[in-house]
Amino acid sequence: MFYSEKDDREKQLRFSIRKVSFGAASVAVAALYLFMGSGAVSAAEAQAIQSNEEVAADKDSETEKKSEDPQLTYAAPAAKEQGSATNTEAGDEGKQDSHPETKEEEANSSERSETTTKTQSDEDSVSGDSSSPKSEGEGTRSEEASSKPKVRKRRDADPAPTATAADADPDAHQTYEAPGDGASVDTLANKLQELPETVENEKKLANIDQVGNTKTINQGEVKEFGEFGGWKAVNGGKFAVATKTDRGVFPIETVNTVRSSNGDTMHYWTWVKESVFDRSNNYALFLSKVRTQKNKNEQTFDGTNYKTDNESNGISKGLKGFNGIEKTFKVYGQQVGSNVTIEFKTGYTGDIDGRKANYKVELKANKDGAEKILYTVTFDPSKNLTNENMTVTKATEDKNKQYFSTLRSHTETSTYNAELEKNGNRPQGIPGKFKSKLINIPQGYTDYTVSISSADNQHLGMGYQVPWQHYALPVTGEGFKVTQDTREVAKDLSQKVYNKLTQQKEEDTKWSTPETQADYDVRLQKIKEKIDFGASTGDYKTVVRDALEKQRQLNEEQQIKDKAKDAVDAKLKEKEAEIDKNDKLSPAEKDKAKDAAKKAAEDAKQAITDAQTQDEVTKQETEGTKAIGDVNPIGTDMAVDAIAAAAAKRMAEIEDDETLSEDEKTAAKEEVAEAVRKAGEAIRKAKQAKNQDDVDKAQADAISEVNAINPVGKDKATKAIEDKLKEKETEIDNNNKLSPREKEAAKKQAQAEADKAKQAITDAQTQDEVTKQETEGTKAIGDVNPIGTDMAVDAIAAAAARRMAEIEDDETLSEDEKTAAKEEVAEAVRKAGEAIRKAKQAKNQDDVDKAQEDALSEVTAVKPVAKDKAKADLEKAAQAEKAAIAADKSLTAAQRAEKEQAVEEARKAAEAKIDSAEDADKVAEAKTAGVTAIEGVHTNGDLEALKKAAKADLEKAAQAEKAAIAADKSLTAAQRAEKEQAVEEARKAAEAKIDSAEDADKVAEAKTAGVTAIEGVHTNGDLEALKKAAKADLAKKLADKLAAIDNTPNATKEEKDAAKDRAKQAANQAIQAINAASDQAGVDKAQAEGIAAIAAVNPVAKDKAKEAVAAKLKEKEAEIDANANLSDAEKAAAKEQAKAAADKAIQAIDAASDQAGVDKAQADGIAAVAAVNPVAKDKAKEAALPNTGSRSDSTTAALGLLSIFGAVGLLFSKKKKDDEEA
Repeated sequence: MFYSEKDDREKQLRFSIRKVSFGAASVAVAALYLFMGSGAVSAAEAQAIQSNEEVAADKDSETEKKSEDPQLTYAAPAAKEQGSATNTEAGDEGKQDSHPETKEEEANSSERSETTTKTQSDEDSVSGDSSSPKSEGEGTRSEEASSKPKVRKRRDADPAPTATAADADPDAHQTYEAPGDGASVDTLANKLQELPETVENEKKLANIDQVGNTKTINQGEVKEFGEFGGWKAVNGGKFAVATKTDRGVFPIETVNTVRSSNGDTMHYWTWVKESVFDRSNNYALFLSKVRTQKNKNEQTFDGTNYKTDNESNGISKGLKGFNGIEKTFKVYGQQVGSNVTIEFKTGYTGDIDGRKANYKVELKANKDGAEKILYTVTFDPSKNLTNENMTVTKATEDKNKQYFSTLRSHTETSTYNAELEKNGNRPQGIPGKFKSKLINIPQGYTDYTVSISSADNQHLGMGYQVPWQHYALPVTGEGFKVTQDTREVAKDLSQKVYNKLTQQKEEDTKWSTPETQADYDVRLQKIKEKIDFGASTGDYKTVVRDALEKQRQLNEEQQIKDKAKDAVDAKLKEKEAEIDKNDKLSPAEKDKAKDAAKKAAEDAKQAITDAQTQDEVTKQETEGTKAIGDVNPIGTDMAVDAIAAAAAKRMAEIEDDETLSEDEKTAAKEEVAEAVRKAGEAIRKAKQAKNQDDVDKAQADAISEVNAINPVGKDKATKAIEDKLKEKETEIDNNNKLSPREKEAAKKQAQAEADKAKQAITDAQTQDEVTKQETEGTKAIGDVNPIGTDMAVDAIAAAAARRMAEIEDDETLSEDEKTAAKEEVAEAVRKAGEAIRKAKQAKNQDDVDKAQEDALSEVTAVKPVAKDKAKADLEKAAQAEKAAIAADKSLTAAQRAEKEQAVEEARKAAEAKIDSAEDADKVAEAKTAGVTAIEGVHTNGDLEALKKAAKADLEKAAQAEKAAIAADKSLTAAQRAEKEQAVEEARKAAEAKIDSAEDADKVAEAKTAGVTAIEGVHTNGDLEALKKAAKADLAKKLADKLAAIDNTPNATKEEKDAAKDRAKQAANQAIQAINAASDQAGVDKAQAEGIAAIAAVNPVAKDKAKEAVAAKLKEKEAEIDANANLSDAEKAAAKEQAKAAADKAIQAIDAASDQAGVDKAQADGIAAVAAVNPVAKDKAKEAALPNTGSRSDSTTAALGLLSIFGAVGLLFSKKKKDDEEA
């Protein structure tokens, strides 16, 4: 429909040129140039159309700086058809009635959708181009004219101004003009090769400083605009543009400042680390304005009133009207669709409670006046993000400087700008980056709008309490790109090229080889694959270029014919070589065959030259090579000569054979002649049939028949067999390895082989066969070599039987040893039998003899040695020695165990030698030595001798001690006598204990204690002597304490043992302290403490105490039960009271740490139990009740008095009990 409408337009233009005035005709001619594709009128001129409302709205805007070069970045080549509708509209002023698109473009833009998705794309390199900027007002009018709104009611278009506004930004309005339907393959391909990979739509912000320089903005100022570089404020709102100060920093309005915290009420804190955006240019855009004290009366998006403090966490509200920025661009490939990538550097100007201003990026496209959102994402610039819709590289804060503080009394922004200009306070953060995915714009959309705004107007990340403005959400020029990918256009061009190449393929490949066609098909298929699966513009260019290069190589007529002729020549050459190599042909036959092959080749090549099609070339090549191949001459001359020569030779041999008679010679010669005649007939038939194989066969058959005529002689062969048989029979008779049975069997075998050979000679038909049968027969007779095994088997069996009888008769062996020895003999026999069987199979008499010899040797070598009885004798000796050791009282337990272990080791060592003994002598020798070793372990001792020796040691110690006492000049005679007496007493006491000792252990113990006591009597003036004396004294105190513990009444054995252990432990600790003492004071102290500790150890008799308390409780319970005055309840209560007193006493006994405590607890407990004396109240109450009518008044009075005394008695009784319990 598009092309038909274009054709109609051309007709209308041609008609209009004849009828309209010169002015109108000039417009029509300009439009015609557009249709012809001259590019003289810019496609961007459509942007010039504006509504009256837009013109009025921009009256007060700044004057636009005109562009001096309004040319397109990409100029499309000329085409007869499909041009830009937008350009036509721009050129055809006053003709908008025929183009509803113009009126739809003039409609107001619809409100944007808030739908949010997450996006991802690959990063591309940053590129940009300079373009003249335009003023805020006129730029706004231009952008509004280019946006595609949703479908609204159509209205009449206002007169459009000149197209200069659109010219100011040609990059934003580039469109593609496709070649017409009739375009050739080369035109389409050239168009594709000229197509850029991408179209850069946005170059204004990339040169932000150039645009900023056209605006009236003072250094260090933030100014609000509605348009900048073609970017408009969304929905008629505004945004801010900031410029650096003369010292090169962006002003304080772009850096988050808040009231100080932590109790500081005097300062503002300016967080320089939180101002992170690209600062490489002098200008930057800020899309959001934050509510502060300065603008507190302006309305926010949420409509709330300003709060001086106590705002919620993270809240940083945006002012209404700061809706972001947007810009409209032409879709490059409107008929086929396009793909757009948006990328720019990101950042933020502050952070409130971890919340920063987030971006929202949106793309919507216009189709037939209706807008559709094709892409919407939001993101946090402080976080890395990669997904299917976008790639976000986070902005990074400066870690060196956090903030600087300023007194709140300073409210002038110049003061803060001056602080920012200081080197230490300059923001140094690294900006982030946003890149969208490749956003697809389907075919039919004419333009698209990109918008950038805040994603959350409640959380812009800046303070609200400062007395100046705050601006958030920075957009900078460095790296800002809006790029269209041309792959959809490239795909469309590639499809058209592919269609045309496919349509003309049959004609193009008429003179192509199959290989070339296959290669061409592959290249066409590559185009189709790229179209089907998608590719980049560069990939489309490559596959189309490759296909066209191959298309130019498709005409191969001469090559095809030359190749066919070469094939014919090659076949001729091959045939000539074949003929030359044919050894069946004579020279004359070869020359004749070569001439025939040459004639066939010449005819074929001429036919190829005359062929009109490739199929005809192929046909003539095939027929020509076949004709050459069919030249197959039959050689007969040489065959005839060979048969004649063979026949002559055979006849001569027959004639010279003296073994033949004349009749045999004549008959044989006739056979030769018949074979020759038969061959001649066969050769004639083969030549007629052109069958060289039959000629060869006839020759071979004839020569074979001639050579086969061989008269045969057989008598000599028969005699040779008989002579060989006699020789073999003699050899068998002389073999002393064979039994008579084996000899007879061997002779029969030789006779059978001889008979078989003689019959074969008789049946032989040729001399060679006679010779063969003679040879084989004599060999078969010679191969009769019997192996003798009967005698070897008999010899082995006899030896085995004899050895087993000897074993059975050996009385020195146990039954187990006999059985094991017999099994050895049996195993030797089995082994020999297997060896003889294998030797017989291998026909090896030597192996049979060796098997017999080995078996006899092994059987003879079986000589069992009796070991079991020898081991039993060893065990008997060991038990006797152990009994002697156990009965010897002179041994200590340790000595007894040591000797028993020595007995076991001697027995085991002897058994090991018996096990390794090789004969009976060695066994006897090992047993004798073992018994001797066992019996030598122990010699009975004398307990009395031990005691005597121990007493001698005591005497020796006593004499040594007396000598030390005598040598000590510090002693008086009385002291010396006293000490000597003490030595004697210690010696005698020890001797008494030795005399009463029952075994060696007690003797040793008594001796050791005696020596210690003797040596402890006297202490020389040196430290070691003092220590020795101290330890002796401790030993005495310990012995006394142990004796006292044993005599402790009421203590159980367990309690005594526990007390002894504590006493010994105290003594050991004291001895350790004495040993460790470095002077006499230390020894004295350790000795005194040890004696005190030992003395303090007293067994605590708790069990008896508990038994006493329990007995008292039992006694009390019986007493309570026997009290007839008590009621059952009173008895139970009394028993419970007594039991409680007993339990309390037992607990006190358990808790007591010494006997005194136990005794006290016991006494207190018994007393408490005894104190339980219940009062019979219940029965007393019953007795106190009045007896109606039976007693006198005096009796009643007496009873009353008694009851009073009873009550008083109870009171006193209770008080006493309480006192006792207390």
